[in-house]
Amino acid sequence: MQLHPYQIEGINFALKFRNALIADEMGLGKTAQAIGVINARTELRSVLIICPLSLKLNWRAELSTWLSDEMRDVCSIDVVHYEQLPKLRNKSYEQIIVDEAHYIKNPTSARCKAVKAITKTAKHTLMLTGTPFVNRPRELWPLLQILDAKTWDSAGKVRVKGPAGKWISKSVGAGEGAGFFTFGKHFCGGVQETIGWDSAKGRPKTAWNFDGASNLDELKDWLAKTGYIRRLKADVLPQLPPKTRQMILFQAPNASLCDDTYSGISDEQFLAAIAKLTASKVAFTEWSRKRKEQAVAKVPFILEHIQRCIENGSEKIILFAHHDDVIQSLAKELVFTGMQFMTSKNTAAERQGAVDVFNDDPNCKVIIGSLGVMGVGYTMVVSDHVVFAEVDPVPGRMWQGEDRAHRFGQRKGVLVQYAVFDNTIEARICKIYAKKSDVLKAVLG
Repeated sequence: MQLHPYQIEGINFALKFRNALIADEMGLGKTAQAIGVINARTELRSVLIICPLSLKLNWRAELSTWLSDEMRDVCSIDVVHYEQLPKLRNKSYEQIIVDEAHYIKNPTSARCKAVKAITKTAKHTLMLTGTPFVNRPRELWPLLQILDAKTWDSAGKVRVKGPAGKWISKSVGAGEGAGFFTFGKHFCGGVQETIGWDSAKGRPKTAWNFDGASNLDELKDWLAKTGYIRRLKADVLPQLPPKTRQMILFQAPNASLCDDTYSGISDEQFLAAIAKLTASKVAFTEWSRKRKEQAVAKVPFILEHIQRCIENGSEKIILFAHHDDVIQSLAKELVFTGMQFMTSKNTAAERQGAVDVFNDDPNCKVIIGSLGVMGVGYTMVVSDHVVFAEVDPVPGRMWQGEDRAHRFGQRKGVLVQYAVFDNTIEARICKIYAKKSDVLKAVLG
């Protein structure tokens, strides 16, 4: 595997700064860039990677793919989730990577305070997020304090509506570009509002509101000079493959869901074994039972993943499952996305209606269906993001599913994600599929 030119550019950009923020759109490989930064800083001996719990396995998998042999031998790398940070309060690291950095947008949260505390002692901090701020520039504030704390020194007091949305006494910046008050007034459309009446002083009570946005071009220029880089798919489209396939690994909640029957054999031997398995009615029936058990257990993990994808800027997601009850469970919880869904019980007219809503309604973020009812015949190029909650043993069916988004009229590279439990047959299929799709196609059709 090789890095794309824009990823090399991102690595070189981050290396120019003590602290940096890579805010590329989802699907552009921020993880690979972060590991590239580790590889380039050959003097590093200790690295901490902070990520959501559900992404720890993915980070370990990406490290096994991208980390250089040299750094593997000399650098200690810890991967922890946010809630584990209090246990590390007495440890220090040379390089810290903060994944999904928008998780610390609330400066009063324990999570934000823990990240700020541990990054203070690091030589370098690299933050990663596809959504540096979701709604308001003020959500950048905690990230900016890590990115370039010296710029945001402050002095004096003023009553403001702070980043957490509460009325508080806040330090006033000593000069242009210093302190949250100055940042909020200049970049967050800061306005002074009346919040009540001060009967003792016989005058209105006022406070500053920083819920808006202003001078965004200036903010963008300032960020670039400070260690912030963001690229969209449209910016790097000529460098992207038509499809980017990615495996999303989850830790199974209990060992009985795992299956290492085929461990210790080569990929080619494994593919031959799976081909034989699918040809045996008895063996395939037993495996199908196991797959359904895994799919039901995966539902809460899939829900968390889909929500994180939407938070990271995915506008439309095509979600494939296999079992109708799994589809129904997902649909029940994803109602907040304006989701549409199809099962084998829907009529052709109902299915087409669901596709039409997904294609035409900007508030509809997700469509869910099985490969049997949604995998062929429909065009949904409004989406460039396909997620498989269940993996089909016949890759050809998954290729057909991918092509609901990858069709004539698609103007972006399509991100395809396979969500699986680690140490399962599904995971092994996906690992091979990601690197040997031509072999899979030849062996399994």
